[in-house]
Amino acid sequence: MLKQSDAISLHCALNKKTENILNKSNLKLIKKNAVLLNSARSELVNLNDLYKICKKGGIAIWFEAIEDKKVRDKFRKL
Repeated sequence: MLKQSDAISLHCALNKKTENILNKSNLKLIKKNAVLLNSARSELVNLNDLYKICKKGGIAIWFEAIEDKKVRDKFRKL
C-alpha cells in the first residue's frame, strides 16, 4: 500500500508496537512526491530515517508536533 499511496496519514496511539512504525525499511517504499501526514505522536516515525529521505527530495511531510526542538529545526531547514 505504501508504494501506491499518494497520501499516508497516521492516527494511532503511541505504544511499544507503534513506536517507529515507519522507519527506513518502509519509508523507502513510499513513492516520490507522496504526502505523509502525522497527526499523532512524532515517535511513530523514525525521524532520522525520515529526514534522510526528505533531504533527498523524497516525500512531503506534515507533523502536528515534533517535540524535540533540534529535530524540529532540522526539518524546517529542508
